[in-house]
Amino acid sequence: MSWFARLTRRSRDDRWHDLTPTDDLAVVKARHSRAASCDWMTASERLNDAILLCEAVIRDYERILGPDHTDTLRARNDLASIYGWARRYDEQITHREALVRDYERIYAADGDEGDKWILLMRHNLARAFSAASRTDEAITLYQALAKDYARLYGARHEYTLDVHTKLAELYERSDRADEAATVRELIRAGAPEPVDLQSYAELVRELITIGRTREFLSVNASGTGAVSDQRTVEIGRQLNADGGMEVMRAVHAAVADALRSIPGRGRELEAAWSGIGKWQG
Repeated sequence: MSWFARLTRRSRDDRWHDLTPTDDLAVVKARHSRAASCDWMTASERLNDAILLCEAVIRDYERILGPDHTDTLRARNDLASIYGWARRYDEQITHREALVRDYERIYAADGDEGDKWILLMRHNLARAFSAASRTDEAITLYQALAKDYARLYGARHEYTLDVHTKLAELYERSDRADEAATVRELIRAGAPEPVDLQSYAELVRELITIGRTREFLSVNASGTGAVSDQRTVEIGRQLNADGGMEVMRAVHAAVADALRSIPGRGRELEAAWSGIGKWQG
């Protein structure tokens, strides 16, 4: 049984339904961690429980820390993500639009660093529009994002190229072939040289062995979250130091392909590396 299946099974108790307001910040943070442990693989009834729990967490954070505190904002972002995993897209979009407005109000005066947070919230909103098949709105937002990512990070940065790739896909979905072709040319012009995986063959083999003999993630002692395999994290940090996101992505793709017969292994590796460099699992 995978780490996530064990976590889900062990979480099926009354703790999910404890929505009693509390001023104990440690309790609120534990509830937040429990709610945020869900993702797209979670059963629908657990997602509904997680939504209720996350809403209670936000109310407690707002009362204890204030509405503009980073923990409050993070919980609101997690709630929007859970709405998306539950396919409640209208509610997700409503929350993401509110987050964009609040991040613009809070971080607009913080220069480029503030702009990066605002950009992340706008990008999350664009993804929500796309998931909800609100394609025209997604295209309009991705067009603006492409310019802003290029300004903040540069035309060849992976974030900029990712936005261009999504924009091209949306153009193709809308039968706007000429515009899609133009964006694909921009991607080819800005794309970095392919990663030479031969240089990382030993690390790729080691990760494949870890994926076959144990898991990249395991359930923590309290049963409320996941713990990354230590050696997996060490390899991720080494790859990040050597070549950043480009190398990590190439190695992840090779490992996930080799382990494709084991359901969820590629996703586990993605989550295990979360927080290493710019990697977001």
